[in-house]
Amino acid sequence: MNVTSIAYQPLTITAPTSERQQSTGLLLPQGMDRTHDAATGFATDLTLRLQTQADQSENDTSDLASALINSVDFIGDQFGPDAATAAMGIVYSRIGEGEITEDALGKGLLDVIRFMDRNFGFEGGDKVIAQFNGELNDALNSYFDNGLSEKFYAGTPESGTIVQAVPELIQQVQNTFGDEIAQSVADIIEGNLESGLTMTNLRKGIAQAKNHLARNGEPGAASVLAHAAQGIMDGLSPESAATTKGVTLDIAV
Repeated sequence: MNVTSIAYQPLTITAPTSERQQSTGLLLPQGMDRTHDAATGFATDLTLRLQTQADQSENDTSDLASALINSVDFIGDQFGPDAATAAMGIVYSRIGEGEITEDALGKGLLDVIRFMDRNFGFEGGDKVIAQFNGELNDALNSYFDNGLSEKFYAGTPESGTIVQAVPELIQQVQNTFGDEIAQSVADIIEGNLESGLTMTNLRKGIAQAKNHLARNGEPGAASVLAHAAQGIMDGLSPESAATTKGVTLDIAV
């Protein structure tokens, strides 16, 4: 399969401004022996941009830079330098030239997984999911420090409604009761969704989370969760929650 002809041209990609290109040397080369250099330039550019942002200037970017390099190297090693080049371009197309947010960067990585699914099959997408959910996932969560753990999951466009609903549910609990309680709810729901993004698993996870909160002296949190969950569940249909192997989606829980 010729990855380079599908969606992401040109294959020589530069940083969004000529000034950054000059400082990082980010001209993506051809050939496996140069993929690492391109990955290093890519990670350097992103982390330099993060360091100039007022809300992120004091955060250490070294772990994130290393994880980005290793992930691009992994794609190059497993699928070839053209795929690695495309992956970097995909992320750039999502984050643009403005401030780099956790949401934009996460969506860029999700776009990479979807690209791998389309061009290398679900097995290829699964390999990249596993890679992203390791060192890179840890580095992203640590760097942006939002109090919650995030992972990438496999699903279909139909299961996207569940994927979009769960973060909203967790956020409502977090806003009222803080990170610790929100994380406990997230862990329980996440555990139930591991086996599939289905309404049955979501209902089971919510029920277990409510029982956990009630048993541990948090009836107020259990009530908030129940109220929020009811509104969310009313907006989901069994048809929209059907899940089979397919497009990859991420759940921020």
